[in-house]
Amino acid sequence: MTNITGKICRTILLLAAAACCYLLAAHHYAQALSSVGVVTAKLEGTALSAREAQEICTREQEQETPLYLCFWGERQELQLFCRETGGRAQAGALYVEGSPELVIPGTGLLSWNEGGCFADTQTAQRLFGMSRAVGQTLWCGEQSYRICGTFESLNRLIVLPAGQAAEPVLDMVSVMEAETARGSAEWSVIGHGSAAQSVTAAGKVREDAEQLLLRYGLTGDCMDFLFFGAFAGDLLLLLPALLCVSILRVLWRCRRETEKILQKMIFLLLFLGLAVIFWRLFAALVQIPGDMIPARWSDFSFWPQWWNGQKQNLLRILGGAQGEMQLEMLWNLLLSCFWSLLSVAAGAGLAF
Repeated sequence: MTNITGKICRTILLLAAAACCYLLAAHHYAQALSSVGVVTAKLEGTALSAREAQEICTREQEQETPLYLCFWGERQELQLFCRETGGRAQAGALYVEGSPELVIPGTGLLSWNEGGCFADTQTAQRLFGMSRAVGQTLWCGEQSYRICGTFESLNRLIVLPAGQAAEPVLDMVSVMEAETARGSAEWSVIGHGSAAQSVTAAGKVREDAEQLLLRYGLTGDCMDFLFFGAFAGDLLLLLPALLCVSILRVLWRCRRETEKILQKMIFLLLFLGLAVIFWRLFAALVQIPGDMIPARWSDFSFWPQWWNGQKQNLLRILGGAQGEMQLEMLWNLLLSCFWSLLSVAAGAGLAF
């Protein structure tokens, strides 16, 4: 009796752990996919000035199918203070030109507020004693900025118009298809994606970003999250696959243990039918980025080149300056993979 009670408690605990870990993995994966429509490229050579970036944004809006753009660049920390409260803080400066919501969601008002800025809640708390500091004024040297809004951030950061920079600083560009954001005057990137949206859909946006660079005589490398997103999405399928294998094992065991021919046939048919259904379902759900498929299978140099490309891509992501959206996407993908593996470990204990 004690052994049975122990097995029941163990099963319940493992089932609860697997379910909680899987829900957390799905949650972080959905958060990462909310930025799937944005592609960021690091520009090579000389950084652009605010005027040069503004001219490109204006010319792009004259295209038949324009793209939403945001040129941006990060610089070293600034010394900030508030004259009214005496509060002081250090924060990195993110200079933007174009549609700043492509980099920091919720900062669209910056385009309409000359002399304004956005600050993260930690910086606002240190300067003004409150995290919501709209309308407050912060100082950087002799220059003052009016807070247009605050945002949650992993880093201490203020967002400023690129025209406030003393030199050209814009060495990154984020791109989004106009159709994704069309429909409201004040839109947010967060919320337009969904977990049902495939990561490979961002491949079209990457092509648009590469064409944009060519169109305006720019050179740069796109930061590609397609492989990492597809990997995280495929890990989410491991626990359902494990449960399906467990169901098939039970059916096969029932077929072997029964002695009646009719029951053996029924269990065999159920086994084969469910095996086909599970196979077709998972084959449809598995995500494989297009650049992982060689043009011909006899191209033996494809995989070494692909792995080298992914290594360079990862170095670009980790080594280059990144906006808040890119950092959050990478962090959520890592968390999704972590919780997926934990859910599989709990599911394996439950199944075997």
